[in-house]
Amino acid sequence: MALGADLLTDDTGTTVAAVARQVGYADAFAFSAAFKRVRGVSPTEHRHGLLTLDRGLIARCCSRRAPG
Repeated sequence: MALGADLLTDDTGTTVAAVARQVGYADAFAFSAAFKRVRGVSPTEHRHGLLTLDRGLIARCCSRRAPG
């Protein structure tokens, strides 16, 4: 599942079905069910959650003022 999680966040243009095939699942449904069982969130929720987190961290980081 770690490889699937990495693939979901490395290339957001890749579909869940394509990631499923890359990690050895015959279809997206089986991959999604296994991913949710192991990770506690669906592949799509995982992808969107990390993207939201990344944007939040970037926004907080870039909004800090330089010491002066």
